[in-house]
Amino acid sequence: MGAETQALANIAELLQISWKTRKNARRANPLIVVGAPRSGTTLMTALLTNLPGAMKMIPEASFLVPILETYRKCLLLDERNDRAFFGGPAGVRRHFSNCINGIVSEIRTQNGGEFAVLKAPILSKFVGDILALLPDAQVICMVRHPVAVMRSMRSWGQKAAAAGRDHAYASATNAEIYALIRSYYSSPLAIRDRLIADRLLFVRFEDLVMRSPAVVQDVLALSGRPNADLDFSDPYRNSTIDFSAVVDERADAVTEFFGAPVDPGRAEQPVNYADAEIAEANAGCPQLLPYFYRDWRGQTAQTAPTGSSIPAAIRGASSK
Repeated sequence: MGAETQALANIAELLQISWKTRKNARRANPLIVVGAPRSGTTLMTALLTNLPGAMKMIPEASFLVPILETYRKCLLLDERNDRAFFGGPAGVRRHFSNCINGIVSEIRTQNGGEFAVLKAPILSKFVGDILALLPDAQVICMVRHPVAVMRSMRSWGQKAAAAGRDHAYASATNAEIYALIRSYYSSPLAIRDRLIADRLLFVRFEDLVMRSPAVVQDVLALSGRPNADLDFSDPYRNSTIDFSAVVDERADAVTEFFGAPVDPGRAEQPVNYADAEIAEANAGCPQLLPYFYRDWRGQTAQTAPTGSSIPAAIRGASSK
């Protein structure tokens, strides 16, 4: 059975799930964290799961990807099949919305919270679909300087290679890694100017770990907990993941920062990057540096921005 046939064969099962859950489940209101790997998605998720009413921190929700891919396939059905199965594109959206709302609501119930916090870098590629199918979802997209992300990815790959495991990041060229980083932001940046942008917040990793008051305020406002605070001293206290016990191939992704308090020194500054590195990153990720790091040139760690310096036009609701 081909991949497309298999994906369509899953529709009946997905719809059965949606019918079973829709009567008992409240509409899901998750916070979803996306962004490239090594951009701070794990830290942001940990901080959010400490907010009042949040469920516990759980592993990545990458299992949603096949559902979202099937949703896209169904939207591409020819008109005759579209009408026969779903009554039209609106029916496709309604059925899959019921399905994913039911699943997320069940996850929230299982993990004891008023709202779910879900994270997976791969979900970056489906931000538009997520916002369409989960009408009460809010998305935080983490951004980190591409040079820092590339270095971290390279270290990840080298760590795996040293343990005798093949890893793409170990042998990939810088250009290939930058192309991968770029691919995680195509969907979020493509919708930044649409009406749903007020449900999408871009957060720079560097601002987060330096505890920028404006960034903290933005995150809390999006979460619906404006009077709460982010606990940087013990961010992983509500996690179900024991990072010290990870021993299989997932251990390659774990760094000494996972499970630890947030150190502002983790925010690398441009003075640490050679001009050639910045030029290579700018060529590889032309969408990221002009939007998110145009204020960085010539700054030092002491003069780094204390407020959110992401241009208003891409910070979400503040622009329109």
